[in-house]
Amino acid sequence: MAPPSQVLTFRGHRKSVNTLLCEEATHPNVLASGSDDGTCRIWDIRTTRVTKCLNVKKVLCTDREDETAVNSLAFGKSTAGAESAYIYVAAGRKVLTFDMRWSALIVDCVSREVFPDSEDEINVLSRHPGKHGRYLSVPDDTGSIRVYDLESHCLFKTLRGQHTNICSAAQFRPNAAWDLVSGGMDGLLLFWDFCRGRVKSRIDLNMLEESGTCATASDEGEGCSTQQMFNPPLVHSIVCAPNGKSCAVGLGDASVAVVDFGSKQIVRRLKHHKAMVSQVHFPAFCPQDRLLSAANDAKVCLWNYRAALSLDAPVGCGVSEMSSTLVV
Repeated sequence: MAPPSQVLTFRGHRKSVNTLLCEEATHPNVLASGSDDGTCRIWDIRTTRVTKCLNVKKVLCTDREDETAVNSLAFGKSTAGAESAYIYVAAGRKVLTFDMRWSALIVDCVSREVFPDSEDEINVLSRHPGKHGRYLSVPDDTGSIRVYDLESHCLFKTLRGQHTNICSAAQFRPNAAWDLVSGGMDGLLLFWDFCRGRVKSRIDLNMLEESGTCATASDEGEGCSTQQMFNPPLVHSIVCAPNGKSCAVGLGDASVAVVDFGSKQIVRRLKHHKAMVSQVHFPAFCPQDRLLSAANDAKVCLWNYRAALSLDAPVGCGVSEMSSTLVV
């Protein structure tokens, strides 16, 4: 792959950056980032300059990194109104609400009351993709998932007793009002009716046998790797396709599982990474056809997602579905 024509660098954080967030349709030219330094920074992509710094340390009145490190971010609902200006910040066991319309460069107070503490450290926040964007999922290290009603600013439901280890991701399914899919360090992928608080179906990734054989690995280690043989398929990231018919799951065995919601089955395993897949994402420039994955091998892969869903394609490594790779 040819090197990118332009690389932008955003400098300002003093410690590791844990999370990034952008929603071009609602917040054009805006990038939000969260760090171990206890801040969330709002950037103007056009200038790479900070336009606002949300000081979580000051809000929580502590310097303890385990309580102030920003692990995840979510914007408010995508429709017009005050809630669209909110950004939700997960730090430790807390979710804080900030109003990005405030004129101050450094914001050291929250816009609304802090949500009740989760039972353990919070992982990835997810806002419901419906037109009202009313709900926010908050999975934590106990395996529980709290669902908050953003309109009433209170707890709607707690989903617990199913994951036996850390719940690393919980995503709402588009075009399905009450569907949520969660995954965790127990190797389970659970399909919830979050209104009733019950599991409708599940996939135990620990029990899955590899189907097909991997393509021949190149000298650079493409395709299967020893990393996949020794690391279990624990769930690190989930993203639902915009049409709500499938989802992609980043796994600890260096693969990406493509799951069909209709059959509740894995229809493809995409294999090119050599380490745990930490993030999967449908890019705004081609959300129906392309999938991005990032892993601990310092690679970002762009996949032909339409080809991966094709029933005519052989179920195997999925290397043929890969469009390009960027080595960071």
